[in-house]
Amino acid sequence: MKTILDKTIQIVTSLLPFLRRGHPKELQDFTDLLTGQFSFLTEQLEKALQEYCLLSEKIREMHREIRQLNSKLNEALKTQCLAKDCDARI
Repeated sequence: MKTILDKTIQIVTSLLPFLRRGHPKELQDFTDLLTGQFSFLTEQLEKALQEYCLLSEKIREMHREIRQLNSKLNEALKTQCLAKDCDARI
């Protein structure tokens, strides 16, 4: 993660050459701001990924339950009488 942050800072400073010529204090402030924003975005991305994985697992469980209920329904329908005049018909 640190390497990505270092690469991001390197790219920003190479794309914005005026920052190299600026005052070191301003450059440090900008770097700190960028580092803070990157850390915040990384935390948000990790949180979203965890929520996605949790929801994905819940959806898989719901699909399993639906398939089980569907198979139970199919089994119950097989035992049901299909004739219109049958007394066992529901």
